Amino acid sequence: MQIIEKFIEGKKGIPELCEDGLFVNDDFVAVFDGVTSKSPRLFNGKAGGRAAMETAVDVLSRTPADTTADRLFDDINRAIAELYEGKPTGEAAVCAIVYSRFRQEIWCVGDCQCIINSMLYTHEKLVDEILAQTRSLVLEIARIEGKTDEDLMRRDPGREFIMPLLQKESILANKDSRFGYSALNGAVFNASNIQKHPVHPGDTVVLASDGYPFLCQTLEESEERLQRTITETPLCDREYSSTKGLVPGNKTFDDRTYIKFKV
Repeated sequence: MQIIEKFIEGKKGIPELCEDGLFVNDDFVAVFDGVTSKSPRLFNGKAGGRAAMETAVDVLSRTPADTTADRLFDDINRAIAELYEGKPTGEAAVCAIVYSRFRQEIWCVGDCQCIINSMLYTHEKLVDEILAQTRSLVLEIARIEGKTDEDLMRRDPGREFIMPLLQKESILANKDSRFGYSALNGAVFNASNIQKHPVHPGDTVVLASDGYPFLCQTLEESEERLQRTITETPLCDREYSSTKGLVPGNKTFDDRTYIKFKV
């Protein structure tokens, strides 16, 4: 396995606040994306997404090479459950995408992304697509009513409109619903939600968090598309629709991680 390029940076530019994690050893390559908490609850003094990400990295660092996807994600989920003093309630959660050299597979839980040779897999959540389009609609109405993009950057009525649903979104995690989605949050995890992609010797693979609006086959291209989006549509409600735009003071829309390697 040859690592070609890798990069990780938090949206605020402060490593200690980054909720993404990158793990590489002889047996695994993994990107973990801690889910941004919509509550002020802390776990060991850290936000839920950061605590869940660090837990996932720790578990993988102690995982034998021949583990299965079901066993790995069950182990991570159980470890996240131990972060809670009582019943897990969803604030500490992480998405994951993992390459297993032994199994010659990529395993995904949640909305991390990958490219295998030239094939892109985004694993988008239906609920986020719906909320992103709803936010875009609210912003478009605000523009028609006379608001400028500068006004909307200062106060995002679209984000305010969807926030009550974002705060309830974790209810849908691992649920058997057309709006359900998979996440490792310490609650009951359904292994049937794991998405698997086979890889073969000689394949070139990119793993990334969803911090890249347009994932490309090189880091340079992915960064260029990201920076162009920030410059041209910082509200993220047109070509690329998101549940949030660029927050004043942040460097990018979200934490981002990118790693490219050859099997």
